[in-house]
Amino acid sequence: MNTGSLRHEIQIQTATETQDASGHPARSFSTVATVWASVQPLRGREYFEAQRVDATITHKVNMRFYDGTLTPDERIVFGSREFNIVVVRNLNERNVEMELLVTEAV
Repeated sequence: MNTGSLRHEIQIQTATETQDASGHPARSFSTVATVWASVQPLRGREYFEAQRVDATITHKVNMRFYDGTLTPDERIVFGSREFNIVVVRNLNERNVEMELLVTEAV
């Protein structure tokens, strides 16, 4: 892994189900970790291959291995942008680097 490419500070957030004042379910997010990562839009072949997994995947996030739970229930925040996690990969199953395929929330 080229650590120089990890130049974007991102937040990993997890969802919490609560109830609003009228008793309706409400979903809120809280930050569980702030890490350095590489956030890249998918291009060319990467985009074509990602479309086979899910037609909405727009970006790839690479980061050091996160020793916590990362599932599609969490999200990534990069500046003012929010990304929903679609796929989590532990590259080479070595617990060194992770790749996340994400969709940008609109």
